[in-house]
Amino acid sequence: MQLLRTDRPHYDPDAAILTLFVAKGRRQEPRRHSIPLPGMAAAIVRERLCSIPNDAADQRIFGTTAADTVSDVVSEISTAMVKGGDAVALFGWTDVRRTIETLLVQELRVSKDLRAQILSHGLGGARARHYDRANYTYQIRPVLARWEAWIKRGRTKTCRHRPENQAAEMRTV
Repeated sequence: MQLLRTDRPHYDPDAAILTLFVAKGRRQEPRRHSIPLPGMAAAIVRERLCSIPNDAADQRIFGTTAADTVSDVVSEISTAMVKGGDAVALFGWTDVRRTIETLLVQELRVSKDLRAQILSHGLGGARARHYDRANYTYQIRPVLARWEAWIKRGRTKTCRHRPENQAAEMRTV
């Protein structure tokens, strides 16, 4: 959901950093989650920004004036991928997130802590709140560049998820 709310001021084109504001959990203020974008992702954001007039009331990079949710967007993508033969079954956002997490460790050997930083998942513990003040941009940027290179190489492994998770088989591209 944070991605769909992200608007023009949340992207730093010089540093190629997209900043999301994560409001989940019991936090009073959303947590800032800065993502250093590799080349392809930065190009997509630049292209989207070029399509938004500077004086437009809605400056969201990926959202529209409709009340989109990530689930809605992923559902549309899933349907299109099944129709186009790029996926063998429908999938949802949790399947995508689970697949990314799995492939980051299986294919790129990314540590659990760094995966948590990249996916902004499981960062609410005492260690993160009180002790870990590191800026992970410098660790995340090369991992995302490797992830992008992995995707560009056209990996087509089939990821099978357990049926009890009601997940679908997906081919990564």
